[in-house]
Amino acid sequence: MTDFAAIIGPVARELWGEPNKRLSTKMELRWGSRGARLVRLDKGTWADNETGDSGGVLDLLKRERSLDPAAAHRWLQDRGLEERAQRNGHDADGDTPDGLQASGRGRIVATYDYVDESGELLFQVVRFEPKDFRQRRHGRPSDDPDRIKDGWCWSVRGVRQVPYRLPELIEAIANGQPVWIVEGEKDVDNLYRLGVPATCNAGGAGKWRAELNEYFRGADVIIVQDNDPQARNPDPPKGDGQLRWHPDGRPVLPGQDHAQAVANVDFVVAGAPTHVHTLPRPSTRKAPARAPRACRCSSYRSSSATGRPASCTSATASTSPTSRRRWASRSARPAR
Repeated sequence: MTDFAAIIGPVARELWGEPNKRLSTKMELRWGSRGARLVRLDKGTWADNETGDSGGVLDLLKRERSLDPAAAHRWLQDRGLEERAQRNGHDADGDTPDGLQASGRGRIVATYDYVDESGELLFQVVRFEPKDFRQRRHGRPSDDPDRIKDGWCWSVRGVRQVPYRLPELIEAIANGQPVWIVEGEKDVDNLYRLGVPATCNAGGAGKWRAELNEYFRGADVIIVQDNDPQARNPDPPKGDGQLRWHPDGRPVLPGQDHAQAVANVDFVVAGAPTHVHTLPRPSTRKAPARAPRACRCSSYRSSSATGRPASCTSATASTSPTSRRRWASRSARPAR
């Protein structure tokens, strides 16, 4: 949950020392007698005009400390810089300008970076209070100036979509570690704090895209269901406010349905199959008042039998019961 753009100033100070005050401005810090090295605070980027190098925070750490993305995250955590970035992207030293609430949707409480393989920012998911989510990217010279607010464009149309924490995901799969797919970035970050590789897609339930499948080539994937309450139709006058049901009688449970949809995705890429296991998250909610009718799937488990919200596990049909029990035993604690 790190806003790299917000901590570029402190990171550069940690690596390069104090900037040249005579050549620096509010939005641009410069180092050296001629200001050859610079940091753009409004864009969260740096450049070295003598060598031609440039990039973001992870690129700077790679150049100056030879750190890969995982080591870079640890470096930031050891210095308290990730915690600083969690404060809505506002830097206590004043390096980061205000304006992160430009969309007018309330107070920003978290930002989540979606980066490419090298750690370069593609876009951010921004969480607001009252609870709401939007996505944004850095403005480009070709953008309409009226659509840019404090350096951000609140539209990611045409932007490449990747799984959350992509560099760590690639490293985990290369090391043969099972990867957990959960519904939100907060859960992903919590799992990483426990040492469990995890990821999710931007947009939440129902927004998994086919182009994300390629990143899971040959991986062991564990999909965890969110415990969302049963969905309702819109309130009057747009709807009747009644509980929603699938045509086969199952309750519409957005989190569980999302996990099932992801589990049904064809993850077999270039002859390297991905092994998928689905696990329901233990629920603290009561089962729906109306008991669901029989499902067409032979592996359907009702809430009365399991103590959990009703869920269909047909996507795990190719996985033996022994294998599913092993995954459940191995992973029950980190999932909570």
